[in-house]
Amino acid sequence: MVSIPCTSNILVVSLLAVNPLFRFFDEGATTSVNEHSLTRCNILVAEAMRLLLAFAGIVGLYVQPSPSHPVGFTVINIDPGGSRALVWRPVVAAGPVMTVSQLAQAACPDRPAVVDCFPDLAGPTGLPDNARLSSAELAAVARERLQASPGGTPVGRLPLIVLTGAIASRGGEFAVLAETLANRAGVVVAVITASTRATPPKFTPAETAEAYEVLSRAIEALSRDSGVDATRVAIGAWSFGGVPAALTAMNSLRVRALVSLDSAIRYQYGVELIRSSPDYRPAAFSGRVLSLVAGVANPVPTDEGVLRAMTNARVETQVVTGLRHGDFSDQYLLLPLRGRPATDTASFPVRREDMVRRILTFINSAL
Repeated sequence: MVSIPCTSNILVVSLLAVNPLFRFFDEGATTSVNEHSLTRCNILVAEAMRLLLAFAGIVGLYVQPSPSHPVGFTVINIDPGGSRALVWRPVVAAGPVMTVSQLAQAACPDRPAVVDCFPDLAGPTGLPDNARLSSAELAAVARERLQASPGGTPVGRLPLIVLTGAIASRGGEFAVLAETLANRAGVVVAVITASTRATPPKFTPAETAEAYEVLSRAIEALSRDSGVDATRVAIGAWSFGGVPAALTAMNSLRVRALVSLDSAIRYQYGVELIRSSPDYRPAAFSGRVLSLVAGVANPVPTDEGVLRAMTNARVETQVVTGLRHGDFSDQYLLLPLRGRPATDTASFPVRREDMVRRILTFINSAL
């Protein structure tokens, strides 16, 4: 046991307040120091430093976003192949908010029309409750205003939350969720892989490998951002996104939490893709997993095998009553809810807010 005198080791104790697993060298031997090896006085100093960090935000390490902060939006390149990431984050000041049309132009410079950038809005997508919109309805969607503004000066150093979705995702289906999480949790990123140009997707091992590699590169790229706390990284995955998300969590030392938004990690097709990957290491992930399940069942066969195989992770499953698979994306927040009873449409925002609350509670606890 190592004793650390209060009068001469305040700096070391301060470092412990930031990272209880801080290691130092003592006479050539590596010694792991934690709160249990401190004297009573050291513990009191450490706790005082924790409080100071929490309330004063020393060196920006523990700054938290606030609803008072506007949300800024940028696009970054992930690799020369054309993969990009949409980034939402709290900023000090921001200009006029974007429209859905402006988001499409930023997300899809090669096909900036809303109907081309976000094909889910036009349907059909295989989801039984998604109906095709008329030209007038699509035009109205394009004019809808979001919360985020282009640019802005980042606020402090914040957790990183990376969102990955459908195999043909252009990132826009996460726009509203991303704005909400950025306003209340940290820096939020939606990944766009180059393969989204392929039509139709094949759900092949090659597409799985590309999505996994791009997601991993996105995390590494954002971890070098001065506004990101790279020790607090979570992945949120919807639909096919559960496949690259699971593989990334199993192989990245940075990822501490995984949120499955009724993702492929619990569906048979996704489990088969995950297990077929040479990077399948379910026991390697020791973080936390929240699996949110759609309360309204769909005909796609399910399989919880990968979640069960993550034996070193803390896995929690919650059913979100009333939500369909597609409701976990933002495609229904950007267009009228069609083909549903009026009572269902009226209660949707309440159910959606319940989902967001569960995500925020989990992320704040896990990170």
